Amino acid sequence: MDCQDVRLLLAFLRRGGDAIDPTERATVQQHLENCPDCAALANSDRAVDAVLGTAMRAVPIPAGLKERVLAKVTAARPPRWPLAAIATAAVLLFAVGAVAWVVRPLPRVNAEVVRNNFDRRVDNTPEEVEQWYADRGIDMITWRQVDYRLLWSYDVVEFDCQRVPKLTFFQRERPAIAQVIVLRSDRFNVSPRELPNFIQGTFNQVFVDRDSHPDYVYLIGTNEQTLDPFLHRPQ
Repeated sequence: MDCQDVRLLLAFLRRGGDAIDPTERATVQQHLENCPDCAALANSDRAVDAVLGTAMRAVPIPAGLKERVLAKVTAARPPRWPLAAIATAAVLLFAVGAVAWVVRPLPRVNAEVVRNNFDRRVDNTPEEVEQWYADRGIDMITWRQVDYRLLWSYDVVEFDCQRVPKLTFFQRERPAIAQVIVLRSDRFNVSPRELPNFIQGTFNQVFVDRDSHPDYVYLIGTNEQTLDPFLHRPQ
């Protein structure tokens, strides 16, 4: 055992040495008998402890100090709730919340609510529509041949595993509907001859516009025979 080990163990020996077994204590004592430096350090530590102990024992302790300290600690300690009480309170809170959810008043659906949600259209310019898609990370240029006063809604749809814009136009007077899907020409190979094979149902006509913009292909599906009811006309 070298000097560094012995000096680390001296701190435990000063506190009674209960953490050190008799063999280690004997080894430390043997080292102190043969090492003047470590022995001097041990004697110095014992002298300091003796002086501090004497000084502390000379300070009078006020009567009842221990009882007053314990009383203040007990008063400051928050009350401890039994685990069973906490579990019961949690169950009651959950039950009250569940009952409140079940018996809550439901919003009333009347004809006015239905009309306001079905019989309305958006009022956006082509530039505002393009900005809406740009804010969602989708580059697009709107199909400008259509009359945007007929724009009913627009959103993002999955088209062959890609997110693409879809705009819906509604001609109330006829009534007639048209939907425009905007595809990037560098991401899709559109063959007009194949469209009738997979376009069925609502739209009996599907038109393809490759000429309005060099970077985009516009698919326009409608229940009309022509696109005339939707085309933009000068004011």
